[in-house]
Amino acid sequence: MRYCPNCGKELQDDMQFCPGCGASLQATARDPMASEPIYAEEKPAKKSRKGIIAIIIILAILVGAGFLYSNAAKVKAYNQFAELYNTMAEGARKAETANILIIDVWKNSIWKTADDKTDKYTKANGGSGQFYDDFNDALKSLYEDESFIDDLTEIYSLQAEAETLIKNLAKHPRSFDEEYSDFKDCYNMFVRFTDMPLTAEGSLNSFTDDHNELDKKIANKLKELDIYFD
Repeated sequence: MRYCPNCGKELQDDMQFCPGCGASLQATARDPMASEPIYAEEKPAKKSRKGIIAIIIILAILVGAGFLYSNAAKVKAYNQFAELYNTMAEGARKAETANILIIDVWKNSIWKTADDKTDKYTKANGGSGQFYDDFNDALKSLYEDESFIDDLTEIYSLQAEAETLIKNLAKHPRSFDEEYSDFKDCYNMFVRFTDMPLTAEGSLNSFTDDHNELDKKIANKLKELDIYFD
């Protein structure tokens, strides 16, 4: 009588596989001390390659997703840098125009110089009267002008936009470290320059000197930043 060496189930002589556990019953060698042949167990099936392929596909997807995320972050940062550049350029242009008008009104009021662009601020009755005795009255007239108020409001709005952009860019990809450093320097100049027409502090000479210095510096800095958009 034969029995399965794996599970002990009773076997018929001509069986090649155990009906109980499925083990192979092919004889491999006979133990000289045993009355029955020793049967080799069936080798376990090879692991399916499907699992390995699935893992490879998942890894490829993850790597691809990481690449796409990284690339999307870079594109987003580039667009933010471009938007910041345009915002600062526009704000600096408007601040330059406003500063020049402030200087002209200030100067023409002190020296009693007639000028079609400044008479309505430096003279009483909207430009038809006599020069104000105090230049502060001329500057007050300028800052009460609706058109000039609109210009200052736009400058203030551009300041706020630039501030939001530079804060968002603080989380830029590391590959943009150099760009961020340069843009941060330009932004600091931009804030100082666009603050000038909003406050008009100091004397005529100090205001004029600060304007000339910052106007030149920010123009040069913006020109340097052009290399990032070539």
